[in-house]
Amino acid sequence: MIFEKNPGNEDDYGCFITSVIFDTGDFATNEALRTFMLLPARVRAHGHISYTVFIGGFFYCFVVSKHRIPAEIKALFLNKSNQLRVLVERAENIPRIAESLSDFKRGIQLWKRKRGHS
Repeated sequence: MIFEKNPGNEDDYGCFITSVIFDTGDFATNEALRTFMLLPARVRAHGHISYTVFIGGFFYCFVVSKHRIPAEIKALFLNKSNQLRVLVERAENIPRIAESLSDFKRGIQLWKRKRGHS
């Protein structure tokens, strides 16, 4: 597609983006959490292959499925009118981010216990 200078159809390797909201009750912590990054991961959901990555407060999902993509997902991709809908979701509602945050919190607690902090 790149060598042919052909952007392809809207659903050829479409991507949708979610702006992630962190609500820890502390502004500085929320801002710090927006800066962390998760390594890309291959995900299979509802029979479709996707690659996801979290960078700078945004969760990107690239759909590379060969199967027909449902209209409600296609509607989130950049379209020929140059429109891109960005979802907004709380971190705890995105399983991959919620799991990473939980691991991060456990790591901090363990670190504090080892050093005698409460």
